[in-house]
Amino acid sequence: MMIQSTKTKPLLSVQLLLLVVGLGLLSVNISFCNAEKILLPDFELTTEVGKYGNPTDIMFLKNGAMLAANKNGIVTVSQPNDYDNPQVALDIQALVCENGERGLLSITAHPDYGVDNPYIWIMYSFNINGICTEDIVTGPVNRLSRFTMDPTTYIAALDSEVVYMNTPALPVDHHNAGDVEIGKDYNIYITIGDGGESPTAQDPSNLWGVIVRLTLDNEIPPTNPYSTESLSLSANNQQSTRCNDNGISGDPTVFCQEIFAMGLRNPFRFAMNPNVNETQFYVNDVGASTWEEVSIGGTGYEGANYGWPEREGPCRHGRTCNGVDGNNNCVLDDAYNEPVHFYGHNAIGDGAITAGAFVPAGYWPLQYDGSYMYADFVFGQIFLMSYTGGLDHDACPAKSNYEGIPLIEFEGGDISSMAFGPHANDNGDDGIALYFMTRGFGGRL
Repeated sequence: MMIQSTKTKPLLSVQLLLLVVGLGLLSVNISFCNAEKILLPDFELTTEVGKYGNPTDIMFLKNGAMLAANKNGIVTVSQPNDYDNPQVALDIQALVCENGERGLLSITAHPDYGVDNPYIWIMYSFNINGICTEDIVTGPVNRLSRFTMDPTTYIAALDSEVVYMNTPALPVDHHNAGDVEIGKDYNIYITIGDGGESPTAQDPSNLWGVIVRLTLDNEIPPTNPYSTESLSLSANNQQSTRCNDNGISGDPTVFCQEIFAMGLRNPFRFAMNPNVNETQFYVNDVGASTWEEVSIGGTGYEGANYGWPEREGPCRHGRTCNGVDGNNNCVLDDAYNEPVHFYGHNAIGDGAITAGAFVPAGYWPLQYDGSYMYADFVFGQIFLMSYTGGLDHDACPAKSNYEGIPLIEFEGGDISSMAFGPHANDNGDDGIALYFMTRGFGGRL
């Protein structure tokens, strides 16, 4: 297959970006009016165009249609292989607070979307009190809702909303996270940030700094750590309750049944692994002062604690080395789940891991098959996570078992989400591509 490369920098600012592959040759479908650089020799530049405003998330239906969430509260749908012509599927602008990191945060659809299951789920900052303030009492909440979207017209009626849960009121306009995915177990998983209040991530009586797991019908899976069924097997007489109305139990000794895992800071995006038979995902948790991290979750990780705010990356919060201040800052702690991969910030102390995606097995060349890729919003790069076996907690700074191999970089990329979807190859064969979104260049996809 021959895919045309774009070796020059066209004047058109392209919003829809993708990586495609055919006959062993990878091509990156990118076009920017500013600098771009391909960092692996197998990749070359081509172009694709899409206009999506200020995008936050993207996902594909099984038929190849693409859903995109816009920060201002608009969901669009694009027909298969016609992604430069999005149409409005849902408009909830009147309900959304979009100041700071707030807004329409993420979207997913029923795994068997169609006439029998015409459902989409969105996470958004709901203006519940009529004011988009930063206040722990009167601020907006992050809300998970289901809408019915007609599988013929792709129109979702506003009055079809079914509210699944609310977080507590947002005290600040950041650390929302709010990604939503559906696992192979047909449960809904939602990542929620700490709301800017770090200690809440270790408090299971609220829905801050956690991963929530619900059934598709908004019930509590029996294996959630604080479900009635799980606690009935415990000898500690712990109590729990549903916290879906306002994100808190109202009693620090009564835990939220929605919680699947805890100890996260700002888990901006997570990605399901399509290459295993059970539910498995990697969570990209945005760090504070020292580390960005990728952690594993899914089946078997019920009750996981990822350590924030006590831990950041492989170390105690704010530390990079063992023994610098006389303490074992980076010694493994069995109380917490260590990240699969971690990396430090740049020379000026910045970094923000965002989007992630697994390469589906059997489509790309063997060296990329099943690999995990992640993006950094600050670095403006996409990285390929490559195993080295070099985990070393005694190194200064500590070293991960993986290294991030830069795949592509560009100025002002601000990558917020990415997902694999269909791509028609030049020779007519069905293929796949990695589509990724950027808020750079005018705040567009």
